[in-house]
Amino acid sequence: MTVRISRKQREHLKELEQLARRTGLRVSYGDLRFGGLRLKGGQCLFRGERWLVLDRKWPYDDQLDLFLAALALMDIPQDGLSPDLTKLLQRRSIFTQEKGASMDQSDLFSTPRASRP
Repeated sequence: MTVRISRKQREHLKELEQLARRTGLRVSYGDLRFGGLRLKGGQCLFRGERWLVLDRKWPYDDQLDLFLAALALMDIPQDGLSPDLTKLLQRRSIFTQEKGASMDQSDLFSTPRASRP
C-alpha cells in the first residue's frame, strides 16, 4: 500500500529528521514487516545510543507522532527551525515540557505491536 504524503509534509519530516539527528538521536528507516506481521517502530537504546526506527511507507501522522514523542524527551534548540515546524512543535507543547526529568531507560523502548497488514 502506497501512502501519499504532500510536499509540505515531506518537508516537515525531513526537518524533524535533521532536528532529531542534531539532538543526538540516530534515525533509521526500514521495512517493518516480518513474517506477515507489521511491527511497531519507535525509540530504542542500542549499544548505548538512542535510535528512532520508522518505516517510510507509514502515513505522515504515524511518522510525525514518533518523531514528536522522541523529541519531547530532548532539549530542542528553537533557533534555525522553519516557522511551520516551530508552530507545529509549539502546538504539540514540545518546547514547554520539562525534558527528561523522570525518564529512565525503559522509556526508550517501544513494545512491538504486531498486526496483520
